[in-house]
Amino acid sequence: MFKQFKYAIFIPALVLLGLVVTKSFQAPFTHDEAFSFEVYSSKSIPEILAFKEEVSANNHLFNTLFMKGIYAMGLSHPGFLRMLSWASFGLFVWSLYQLFKTKEKYLIGFLFLIPCCSPYLLDFFSMARGYAFSFSLLAMTCYLYLKHEVGSKQQIWAVQFATLALLANFNLVYFWFSLLSLHLLQNIRKPNHWQIYNLLKTYLFPLLSLVYLGHVFIQLSSAKQLYFGGNTGFIENVLNDQLWCLIYDQNYSLNPYFLRLWTWMVPGMVVFALVLFGFKQLRNNTHYKIWTTLLYFLVCSCVLVYLNHVLTGSLYPIKRTGLFLTIVFMMTVAYFLLFIYTIIPLKPVYLTFSIGFVGLLYFHTINATQPKRFREIPYDCHTDEILATLATYSKSNEVLDFSANWQFSPSFNFYQETQGLNWLPKLERSPIDTNAQFLLLFEEDFAVLDTQNMQTLLSYPEEEIALIQQFR
Repeated sequence: MFKQFKYAIFIPALVLLGLVVTKSFQAPFTHDEAFSFEVYSSKSIPEILAFKEEVSANNHLFNTLFMKGIYAMGLSHPGFLRMLSWASFGLFVWSLYQLFKTKEKYLIGFLFLIPCCSPYLLDFFSMARGYAFSFSLLAMTCYLYLKHEVGSKQQIWAVQFATLALLANFNLVYFWFSLLSLHLLQNIRKPNHWQIYNLLKTYLFPLLSLVYLGHVFIQLSSAKQLYFGGNTGFIENVLNDQLWCLIYDQNYSLNPYFLRLWTWMVPGMVVFALVLFGFKQLRNNTHYKIWTTLLYFLVCSCVLVYLNHVLTGSLYPIKRTGLFLTIVFMMTVAYFLLFIYTIIPLKPVYLTFSIGFVGLLYFHTINATQPKRFREIPYDCHTDEILATLATYSKSNEVLDFSANWQFSPSFNFYQETQGLNWLPKLERSPIDTNAQFLLLFEEDFAVLDTQNMQTLLSYPEEEIALIQQFR
């Protein structure tokens, strides 16, 4: 019976993969994706790595290099440019499956889904950004480190994968430091750990990457590119913000209660872990060790985020830049459920509760996911329809008299280049030309227009944008 169940448990994950891939091919290219394409697809690999010309935090190294390579092969459809991200979801799921594989056979059927159950997270597996690849490497790191013995070659590989995750998404520097600190603490008393060969194979790549990260940070700071983040406080900017991202702006009546529970879950788990540490049989439980190690990664990362803000004035990671904390948190909660299952007597009741919990998360994810709209950059979801409408007014050998808010320029320039839309002007990051015949605007832009001499061609109240035609 378990043999059939072993394969059936992947069905929910395959459904999520289907949503991710479908969205990758259906959703229009967004501002940040198109900006990376526009700026870096024509640059050489050394120029991309150097961070010296047109310096931007949008340059996610592996994603930038992948898009450059795919475009050089003649593939320009958003779905192909996003291939690194949606393919990473397979590695993400596989790593989680390996991490949660256990003798408690039926638990694996749903616990590894918990970190996947976030519509906000799935958005980034459908976008050509560096986040998805870094998250899959993070999951692989946790599997290699937590499911193998201290000092094993798999743990050395975990350090290397964590470093690759860092290079894919610099925000993972907090997780990276957490992992390396634990690795040093666990191996510091082993004489062979300090042999030159062992030190080089373990720490050479991470240390070289840290030096490179320092160079990148200096370049980004000099170019004033470290502006995305929060300055209100850790609770508001990191903790609460990640909950709203997870909820995906769904107006659930229980949201205030979710917020209270969310705020106290990590402190509660820390206290519970310390209490159980006093019982030898429990602290020697394999699931307890893995759960508390994940909890260490989470707490240590949060402490480093706070200290970095206090000591250097760096902004708190918000939204996508703090999403890795939610992933580690969800893995910690999932392993906590697995650990509790191994020590309580009422297993059928607890199993039913756990399945119900995962079911609710899964339903939320399926229900909230939108086929073309990204929570992070919602205003680009109607680009296809807007371009189709503008095309009906275009004339051969003439460039359309069209202007738009600067936030639309990267995505429209992307389609102009990749689809050969010669009638579409190249948009600049400059003020709106209020004399243009066709305008694509946000609601706040209407204050500079004479609204009596125009008609609305398309209107999207949810995104607060409109395409208008002016009459002279």
